Amino acid sequence: LQVSQQGNQLTLKNPTAYYLTIAYLGRNEKGVLPGFKTVMVAPFSTVNTNTGNYSGSQFYLGYMDDYGALRMTTLNCSGQCYLQAVEAKK
Repeated sequence: LQVSQQGNQLTLKNPTAYYLTIAYLGRNEKGVLPGFKTVMVAPFSTVNTNTGNYSGSQFYLGYMDDYGALRMTTLNCSGQCYLQAVEAKK
């Protein structure tokens, strides 16, 4: 998944031959951004999603894996976004 940010818009680009389901987008792990709805990104396609009033540069993004589990990553954005896996809580 390739992600970029411009204003209150995130662009999600899927460069793979597989569908990606983005089920979570928030500023932390305590709740999704207001108005966010689950989005499926088709193979080799691009989808835009609105971040509402949140103008920060860090997001939590959750995607569904092949087993139906929600996998969380953090996005650090400054134009181009960089994904980093969230460490499991012990």
